[in-house]
Amino acid sequence: MILMPNPSNASKQRWNAANYTQVKISVGKNIASTFKAACTAAGVSMASVLSQFMAEYGAVQVMPKSSSKAAADSSTPTKKKRDKAILEAISQLKWACEAEGQSMENIPDNLRGAGNYETSEERIARMEEAIDILECLY
Repeated sequence: MILMPNPSNASKQRWNAANYTQVKISVGKNIASTFKAACTAAGVSMASVLSQFMAEYGAVQVMPKSSSKAAADSSTPTKKKRDKAILEAISQLKWACEAEGQSMENIPDNLRGAGNYETSEERIARMEEAIDILECLY
């Protein structure tokens, strides 16, 4: 029996090859684990967060090149903008943490030791840890 390639998979692979590229980065283990935990707690993929950051950062950085240092410095987000972004991230994590806590409260008493309850506890703990880290940055 000859296995034929699945046409939809081949199409997806061609489209991905034409429209995506892989970006590899190396970071400290503590940074990677904290980032992974924050993404898991927020229910988002690490790739989506990094893609969004890259798109936003690229949009900020797009400006005509100039030889003057002042022009180069103006392309860097100001401290005020960076602080605002950190505060927004803290706010979103606090909201997600509160929502997870409310969801956990709605779990019936007889299911409090089940996997969903423990997962919620873990998510809340990791989000609180991420909030603490971000508050140290701010």
